[in-house]
Amino acid sequence: MAEYRVNSKQSLVDLSIQLYGSTEYLYKLASENGLQIDSDISPGTVLVYDDSIGDLIVKNNISINSTTIKNPPQEDLQPEGEGIGFWVVGDTFTVT
Repeated sequence: MAEYRVNSKQSLVDLSIQLYGSTEYLYKLASENGLQIDSDISPGTVLVYDDSIGDLIVKNNISINSTTIKNPPQEDLQPEGEGIGFWVVGDTFTVT
């Protein structure tokens, strides 16, 4: 377990993303600190969190926090295939 000192205007959602890389661990973070997920947290409050989860995220090259989320290249988002689920109006499907 590790400790984190909360900064101004941070919420548990922000902290879950910053510390764990996802909101998936939001309830875990709240539970470990005796908080509700919508609790207001004062700056300077020290929270405990499972730093082994963060290590797994870094080892898998998923380095995400609430201030540095990077967008994937657009070509990675283009589906391949045929049919209405894959056509893009004006690109692969023309309306006349």
